Amino acid sequence: AVLRLWPCPCLAVEEKNLEDLFQEGMRFLNGAGVGKNVTRAISLIEKAAKLNHPGAQEKLASMYLRGFVGLRKDEGKAAQLYGKAAEQGNADAQFSLGVLYSQGGAGLGKDEVKAAELFRKAGDQGVTLAQLQLGCMYANGMGGLARDEGKAAELLRKVAAQGDEAAQGLIG
Repeated sequence: AVLRLWPCPCLAVEEKNLEDLFQEGMRFLNGAGVGKNVTRAISLIEKAAKLNHPGAQEKLASMYLRGFVGLRKDEGKAAQLYGKAAEQGNADAQFSLGVLYSQGGAGLGKDEVKAAELFRKAGDQGVTLAQLQLGCMYANGMGGLARDEGKAAELLRKVAAQGDEAAQGLIG
């Protein structure tokens, strides 16, 4: 007998349900179309994060980083969740993890090279703050990057064109 392979429709359903789970958590968190219920929101977001939803991991990480109603501040857990989401390509997690590495925060050793790499990945996905940070790193020759005022100016102009006042101030 020959086994024929075809796309399994159950996989698409599981992925959609995972996104629905995260979105439902966000609706409860924000009170969008439902009564605001932070406890229910955290439960749903945690469940989606455990199932490797990068958006849920990033959201939960930001909640742990600052401490959030119902969640005790846990910078180590935040860094771990940001890492998982960043590995899956979540731009916001890449930026936030880059900030932690640039500052040596959340129990991570200061690593400007890793920070620059994460800022580049997030910036390539359109995160303006990541582009701004990377531009400043080029301007100052930080993060293992050779000082390159041309590249710095290019990034800062790109960010300024998106309306960022800090970048506009830096380029005059």
